Amino acid sequence: MAQELTGNALMEALRRINPGGTYASQQAIMAGSAPAPAQAPVYTPAVSTPGELTGPALQAALAKINPGGTYASQQAILASEPAIPPVTAIKTYTQAEIDAVVAANTQALQENAITAAAIKAGNTAESIVTAFSTGDWSGVVNEMGQPFTLQEQQDALAKGMEDNKAYYEQLKQKETQDVEAKLKQDQLDYQNYLATSKTQFEGDKAALDQSAAERGVLFSGGRVQKEKNLRDTFNQDQAYKQATMGGAIGDTARDYQYKYGNDAAGGLSQYYNLGGNVYNPKVATGGVTSGGLSNIYSTGASNFAGTRIGEKMSGANTFAANYLKNKSNKLQLGGYNAKI
Repeated sequence: MAQELTGNALMEALRRINPGGTYASQQAIMAGSAPAPAQAPVYTPAVSTPGELTGPALQAALAKINPGGTYASQQAILASEPAIPPVTAIKTYTQAEIDAVVAANTQALQENAITAAAIKAGNTAESIVTAFSTGDWSGVVNEMGQPFTLQEQQDALAKGMEDNKAYYEQLKQKETQDVEAKLKQDQLDYQNYLATSKTQFEGDKAALDQSAAERGVLFSGGRVQKEKNLRDTFNQDQAYKQATMGGAIGDTARDYQYKYGNDAAGGLSQYYNLGGNVYNPKVATGGVTSGGLSNIYSTGASNFAGTRIGEKMSGANTFAANYLKNKSNKLQLGGYNAKI
């Protein structure tokens, strides 16, 4: 059904259909409810420009142009308002143009005092832009490199250290016992060596004295030289043994100190000394006494913080980071009342 015309649009259409007619007769003609006048006006079409529509063709064209249209839109059509301009095609940008815009924005952010500090803390320019645009700053870290308050970080670290505590306490206990057992065994082996050397020296000296007595040369220069040679032989052997055992004990202690630090290694200092025999071939009997202790390892020679301590702290930090990450996820999913 053709769209009904109203108002000025109707008047203009009627004028074109029946130029020169009255409004009442035009209404009657359109409504079809009144007889035509005795002398119907002669229909003389208005001069039309090429392509101009009149009469029913105009009405049909208006209906097709604006079906269901309002009075205002019909007025606009009849008033020949300018047509809506065509939609401008969307410009496409090359990757180089996009990169140039990003670079310019990044430079602007870096030159801003506030955003420059945020970037220095480890944030990317993109994350800062996103935070500004969305209002979500949960992914932007502070100058400490953490998105959580200092108290939250301390609480998480304390919990991480507590969870990490049992493992490293047991590990330290086992490794300390292993080291102590090794040092004890080295000391025992060395003491056995000293005892064996003492017995051997006394036996060799007794045999030397017996030989000199039988030959009647107890006070000869040859006997004195033999006694000196006997003493030097045992001293040299003891020095070598002490150096070898001292090196082994030092390696064990140094490795333990490297793992647990100076203080822990200092707790085993009773194993870092070695004694020795004093050989005297000039006495009638015996000839071996105990000498003083020699320190073979000093914890002060190295300054180790302790790799196990570092591992323990790193593990605690990992636990703490997981707690904070878990809390962050819960805050995002469940709101700020979520708990770790």
